[in-house]
Amino acid sequence: MFALLFSACSDASPSPSRSRSPSPDDLPETQASDFKYGYDAALGGIVINEYIGTTIKVRIPEKIEGETVKAIGNGAFAGAGIAYVYIPDGVTSIGHEVFIDCKGLTSVTLPDGVTSIGSYAFSGTPNLAVTFKGFGFKGNEAITAVALSEMGYEQMQFGGYNWAVLDRAGNSVLLLSMGVLENRPYHEPGGEITWENSTTRQYLNGDFYNGFDAGDRSRIADTRVVNGDNPDYGTPGGNDTTDKVFLLSIDEVNLYLSNVTARIAYNANGNTSYWWLRSPGFDSYYAAIVYDDGNVSGDGFFYGGGGYGGGSAGVRPAMWITP
Repeated sequence: MFALLFSACSDASPSPSRSRSPSPDDLPETQASDFKYGYDAALGGIVINEYIGTTIKVRIPEKIEGETVKAIGNGAFAGAGIAYVYIPDGVTSIGHEVFIDCKGLTSVTLPDGVTSIGSYAFSGTPNLAVTFKGFGFKGNEAITAVALSEMGYEQMQFGGYNWAVLDRAGNSVLLLSMGVLENRPYHEPGGEITWENSTTRQYLNGDFYNGFDAGDRSRIADTRVVNGDNPDYGTPGGNDTTDKVFLLSIDEVNLYLSNVTARIAYNANGNTSYWWLRSPGFDSYYAAIVYDDGNVSGDGFFYGGGGYGGGSAGVRPAMWITP
């Protein structure tokens, strides 16, 4: 497992057990001849396809042949005998398996503009410390992004939010917000309720959906959402619905996020958070949740009714889109 470092913490004293990572100023740019690369018209810049050099400390050039380096392609450094890589500010995309099995790799510096990390990008790098230089996934979302990448999940940005890619079907992808976007009651008035009539569903398919611009809204698909009964208690899930935006169910979170660690989510304050599922809990006054340690609770969380106040938990929207 690798360590995660943030440039905001750079004033802290270095750990005596780890030598200082080299500054980019310590290294000249690695020669373009040490890479196989190509121009990608869609990105408007250079994609690094393979590292063929021999130096163990690599500073990727900002430009090659006058064009900005925009992406690190799939498997570009796979298995390479490297120790340190500095990625320049122009790079926005890190491909699949970029650093897989780089056993001696101890440090990678990622720039602010990165908006996409492919699956298994850092797998098989037991000594790696990743430094976030600003980084497009802010705060603890960056931790989630790299951890999910190691488990095989892609990430992307859409509509101003960061998302984990849970599934693909044809040209469509299933997205789940990288972190908890806000805390709110599952159903504001409380009382017995199912997903179909909950105020969280109304909000996600109303104000939240309408917060996207027209172009992004056109890419969000209508999804038939199956609302099954609670698998442990048989609490009715209610009618199936057609939604633009929805919450995952118990079955879906177990299917798509089978690793407990993959379910851990952070809120805007940087703390791990409970988050709602749309499935009912042990009765119709409760909705299922994921605890802040990643475990799923089919018992659920009480959201109010019968004269008692309800509770709030995190909201992690999900949707199918056409990228």
